[in-house]
Amino acid sequence: MLFNRIMYFLLLFAAIIFLIFFDGYLAVFFLLLVLCMPIISFIIMFFLRKQIVLSILPIKEAYFKNEKAIIRLRSYTKHQFLSGKIAIRLKTTNTFTGEESKDYIYISPTYFPQSIDMFFSSKSCGSLLCKIDEVKIYDFLMLFSIKKKTDIKSMSCKVAIMPEFRKNAIEHKIKSGIEDESLEYSKRVSGDDPSEIFDIREYREGDRIRRIHRWLSEKHDSIIIKDFGEPIASKVLILVDFSDSIRLSEATLELLYEILQNFKDNEIKPAIKWFDANNKHINEYSENDFDIQSFFAVMLESSSCDFGLIYNYNISEDFGKYSSVIYIGSKLDKNSITALYELSNSVSTTVYEICDMQNQPLKELQNLPLQLYVLNA
Repeated sequence: MLFNRIMYFLLLFAAIIFLIFFDGYLAVFFLLLVLCMPIISFIIMFFLRKQIVLSILPIKEAYFKNEKAIIRLRSYTKHQFLSGKIAIRLKTTNTFTGEESKDYIYISPTYFPQSIDMFFSSKSCGSLLCKIDEVKIYDFLMLFSIKKKTDIKSMSCKVAIMPEFRKNAIEHKIKSGIEDESLEYSKRVSGDDPSEIFDIREYREGDRIRRIHRWLSEKHDSIIIKDFGEPIASKVLILVDFSDSIRLSEATLELLYEILQNFKDNEIKPAIKWFDANNKHINEYSENDFDIQSFFAVMLESSSCDFGLIYNYNISEDFGKYSSVIYIGSKLDKNSITALYELSNSVSTTVYEICDMQNQPLKELQNLPLQLYVLNA
């Protein structure tokens, strides 16, 4: 913009010299034109500052870490008068890790709606708040600029950055310690529970004799087989603790994603709780139609990379309603040991402790009546 101003003043100086040495209507008209151009340009820019509409929206609600994410910027003007360029500052904040970044985009306004795809990737998990932080509108001559208000809901959006899926050697298996009436049954595969009928079909070679449905076989004059139901655990609780280390917290998220993917393959619908250190309360996610991406979008938006130790949970809660409890955390201390001891006396407990070079596993955990897995971040 400085270059444009210098060029304009040179043009104005030339118009004055032209008027001095070439007296006449043409010189006067040229000088008036040079003087009026920035005034007209400023008036149009000032009028259009409220006529320009901007909005951003994500193409998907969730992306994986290091995956190329897309935010779509839409713009148009409500009037056919057009201004100069528009400078947009896009601020991206990871609410989980606290990291921030700013990018600048320059567009030319059009009367018809236009869309611009902005590509970016995040090296950290979290919930990204993408917001149009500042908008500057320039006049045609690029001599003036004016700011536009950005406190509009359509000028911001959120994108969840999910952890990468890394298949570990450990696969968590749920113990079948649930009463029959508390079970749900798979709708996709048959099993060995005779209390639930999965399907009725004709005999195939290799079917067991004890599965013959005698009454239907006599009625249809053919051998009819009963397929039994496959029970699936529906009351599994996962407790998640984060730490102030981004590396340990991301390792926690990666392990959680692996466990949830394993549960999804086995039709297990867990309840998940995590401590929100910012708001000092327990968040819970439990849905019948469990979706991993939707869960991470909720969890990462309401969490931060901060301490959230297990003794912040209400251990006196009736954990007997769960068939199994899984705890995932790092940087455990003696208070955590006490809480885990109380938990393991109430329900079958599995602990995944995430460690690194600075944080070694606690030896006291090995003496507790629980399954313990130690993983390196």
